[in-house]
Amino acid sequence: MAQLARLLVGDIGGTHARFALLDENGNVIHRQQVLICNFPTFDAALTAYLETIDHSPENACFAVAGPVKADGVKFTNAPWSIQIAKVAEAFSFSSLKLINDFEAISRFSMIAKEDDLYLIKKGVRDPTAPVLTLGPGTGLGQGMAIPRQGAPFIIAAQGGHVTLPIYTPKEHNLFQDLTVMLGRPPAAEDVLSGRGLVNLSKAMAKLEGDPTKFHTPEDVTTAALEGDKTARQIIDQFCTYLGNIAGNAALITGTRGGVFLSGGILPRFPQLLKESPFEDAFTTRFDQMNEYLENIPVHLVLNQDAGVIGAGLCFTDRN
Repeated sequence: MAQLARLLVGDIGGTHARFALLDENGNVIHRQQVLICNFPTFDAALTAYLETIDHSPENACFAVAGPVKADGVKFTNAPWSIQIAKVAEAFSFSSLKLINDFEAISRFSMIAKEDDLYLIKKGVRDPTAPVLTLGPGTGLGQGMAIPRQGAPFIIAAQGGHVTLPIYTPKEHNLFQDLTVMLGRPPAAEDVLSGRGLVNLSKAMAKLEGDPTKFHTPEDVTTAALEGDKTARQIIDQFCTYLGNIAGNAALITGTRGGVFLSGGILPRFPQLLKESPFEDAFTTRFDQMNEYLENIPVHLVLNQDAGVIGAGLCFTDRN
C-alpha cells in the first residue's frame, strides 16, 4: 500500500464541495468548503481551491455523489461532471481516482473513533460482519464495508432510489399525496433528503388540511429545534422513514457490524434523531428478525472530515 505524499482529496456532494490536502500520514492539513452553485463547473471550483495552497499535488482522489464510471461521473443532484482523462491532463495529476462519496464514508467507518460518533442506538457490533452506511443530504447515499485481511472491501450502493416503504395507514396516505405531487411513486430520497424534508412538509400539511409553513429544509430543522410541534412531527416522520429504510438495508446486507448514519442533514439535530421513532422503526418487523435488528448498533458520524479522510484511505488502499 502506497504512502500518502501530499494527497489532494475532495468530498463532492449535491450542495457543497469540500476540498482538502492530506499529509503523508493521512492527516488533514488544509481544507475548504464551497457551495457548488457558486461555480459553473468542477474544474472552476478545483482551480479556486488550488489557488489557496502553496503547490499543486501530483495525486488526487475525489469522492463524488453519483455512480462512477470508468471515464468519469455525471453528478446525480448537481450540474457538474468530471471526465477523468481531461481533469488529469488539465491539472497535471500523475494519478487521479474517482470514488462514490459513500465509498469514502464506508471506508472512514472502519477507522472511526468514539469522538467521531454520536450513539443513536445501542447494540453489540460484530467486527467480522459488514458495516452499513446511509445518509440523507442533497440525496440519500448508501454504502457498505466488508472486513477482510488488509483493507476492507467497499461497495457503493444506490439505496436512495428504492421505493419509499409503507407501514401505516398514514404512510399510505402520504405515499399517495407524494405520488400526485411528484407525478410518480416516491423514492426514498424524495423524502430522505433536503428537498425531501420540504416534500414531506407539504404532504403532511395536505394530510392535515393546512398549508405548509416551511419552505426550506432549514425552516423545518430550525423550527423543530426551537420546539415547534408541527416541525417536530415532520422530523419524527422523517426519522421513521430513515429507520425503516436503514432496517431493511441492514437485513438485506447482513450488516451486523453496525450502521453509520452520515450526510449533511442529520448532524443538525442528533438529539432529536435519538429521541425520534427511528429506533422503533429500525427494529420492528413482523417476524423473528426483531432480535437480529435489536443487536445492531447505530451511530451518527459527526466528523466533518469523514469524507475526505475516507477518500484518502481509499486512495492508499488502491495503490
